[in-house]
Amino acid sequence: ALPVASSGISLQSGEEHGNEVFDRHFGRLHDQFSAQARFFQWAGVASPLLAARSLSMALAGTDFEQHRHFARAAEEYRRDIQRTLNDDIARNQRAGQPYLAGSELWNRVPEFTYDAPSIGWVLGRQSTALAVLAGWGLLAAGLALLAARRLTSHLG
Repeated sequence: ALPVASSGISLQSGEEHGNEVFDRHFGRLHDQFSAQARFFQWAGVASPLLAARSLSMALAGTDFEQHRHFARAAEEYRRDIQRTLNDDIARNQRAGQPYLAGSELWNRVPEFTYDAPSIGWVLGRQSTALAVLAGWGLLAAGLALLAARRLTSHLG
């Protein structure tokens, strides 16, 4: 006698619980991956190749932070679809009858669009690698200047 189908409400409730579990566990895992990426940026102090690798991956869009950004957008899209479907079930399923959605439901679901992060966002997450590479550049320039002075003093 309910005006809505409890199965749609139950499905959405299960979905929301699953989302909480997913967010908690994958959030911790993703935080660990991010910490590892930051470690490699700092490891560039010992080897500039590591900082250059981090920066190169970020500029190419293949670093973990951009993967995480995309995965978060895709997961939000999936959750919106599930919410739409479960809401439609709750509103339209009738007791004792199979639930079949028509094309009007699928027409309400927008296409997935993804806006990649800006270059400022990307570089902001690479500030450590940029600073480390700048330090290496200054060190190299200083050593080159010192070598040039020593060479000039020996020749002149």
